Amino acid sequence: MIHKAFLPALFAATLATGAFAADGPLMVKDIQVTADLSAFENTAAAAQWANLEDDLETAIAQDVVGRTSEDGATIFVDITQIEVASMLQTIASSAKTELVGDVKVGTSDEHDKFGEYNLTVSIDGSALTFPKDADLTELAANSKPFYNNVVQAFSEAVVKRLD
Repeated sequence: MIHKAFLPALFAATLATGAFAADGPLMVKDIQVTADLSAFENTAAAAQWANLEDDLETAIAQDVVGRTSEDGATIFVDITQIEVASMLQTIASSAKTELVGDVKVGTSDEHDKFGEYNLTVSIDGSALTFPKDADLTELAANSKPFYNNVVQAFSEAVVKRLD
């Protein structure tokens, strides 16, 4: 059986430019994500987050299905900060999980042709799906559901800003 915990999720983004596309949704050709994970002190979290670049690229690609074109733009994401809290810290609001990155949408020659912005996704709680008998104390930064939620929230925020 699956049990869902619904907690508020906060997303914040600061746009440096206006809307990307005036004549419909912006089509996408490629997605490039970079992240420096060397600063992780928590080895369990570092192991879970080791594939962040590939996982975020995959999440964004899944979110732009139907919006791809060989003539489309490239989404460049540079993750500049990762702050990770346990689920208990998140629920208690004593710490938060935050993913921060610079996003540019453009061409291979002009990375910011269609715009650029800094995106911060803070998870002060999220709708996680986990087994009914799961122990919330074990849903830490190194848990797959917690990680997947952060990656998906960031992806959705990037794709939302393409319109």
